[in-house]
Amino acid sequence: MKRHYNRNLFWAGFLINLFRLFFIVIPALILVIVGIWVRPCLFIGLGLLAIALIIAFIQQLAIKRTAETSDNPNFEPFAEAMCSDDWREKIDELVNERIKDQTEGDGDKTGEDEAPDQ
Repeated sequence: MKRHYNRNLFWAGFLINLFRLFFIVIPALILVIVGIWVRPCLFIGLGLLAIALIIAFIQQLAIKRTAETSDNPNFEPFAEAMCSDDWREKIDELVNERIKDQTEGDGDKTGEDEAPDQ
């Protein structure tokens, strides 16, 4: 069965990727504002904004492709959660389950396996 990446998750990820590129977006916005009075700054600012939008879109396309086509058994549950209609609940359940497994696994250790300090 072919998985289909959730459209809302795609756009949410795109916006997150765009916020991660703040070091390009903030100077671009400043240049666009200065571009109101200085025409070359407007074009440079718009160019930087276009670059940031393209980079964020390409990053999200790569994530989408990975979620839809990955056959890694460790990634399979997460990919299925991202491609479901109720992706928020599924991802939340998956993360909580993994956290529970990690905390239960840490509680079983008694420290006997560790080598003594010398």
